[in-house]
Amino acid sequence: MRLALTSLALALAYACGGSPGGTVDVMVQEGTDISAAENVVEDIVDEVSVGACDEALPPPAGWSYAPSPVGTLVGDGFPALQFEDCDGNPVSIPELFADSQVTLFSLAAGWCLPCQEESETLMSELHAPYCGSGLRIVQVLFQDPAGLPATKFFCKQWREKYGLTIPVLVDPLFLTEELLGDGETPLNLLIDPAGTILYRQEGYSGDELHAAIESNLQ
Repeated sequence: MRLALTSLALALAYACGGSPGGTVDVMVQEGTDISAAENVVEDIVDEVSVGACDEALPPPAGWSYAPSPVGTLVGDGFPALQFEDCDGNPVSIPELFADSQVTLFSLAAGWCLPCQEESETLMSELHAPYCGSGLRIVQVLFQDPAGLPATKFFCKQWREKYGLTIPVLVDPLFLTEELLGDGETPLNLLIDPAGTILYRQEGYSGDELHAAIESNLQ
């Protein structure tokens, strides 16, 4: 795929080369255009590679979900919850754990300013650098900006606004209420493939979350 894209880039660059009648050397101009086109192709390939991390694989044969005693703190097991994505497809949270080294579960609300701040950086600062190392990110919305139960329509608006290709799900029944408790949003949990909660963060601190992700991906 990279070879084909590079060939296309070379063809495009040649077609855009400098005019023979110009003052800039044609070969130099063509070389510059080729280099620029190749950089664009590299960016496309990188985006394709990152996008592949979004696809959850089916759980391996014989897989079953039997976490530690369910709870809300580090060391507890994550409950076997199921939600719908923005398009109404059912998604089992435990199945997302099965093929990732660590899953970041982010619980957010539309009225929450720190949730908005975090969502602006999920793709560029968390997904892109750590996806290839085994991190999966899933975001669950439980309320919209008015404090009403999150809908699939709001989910689509949120997903589009922040350019999210990670799983974005809705929890209109607030099944995650016990997980949040009296804590602040966003609630960020890092969870291993067995469903054990490795890390808990209430509110958003980018530096702290980055450090926790890097520590648990080692």
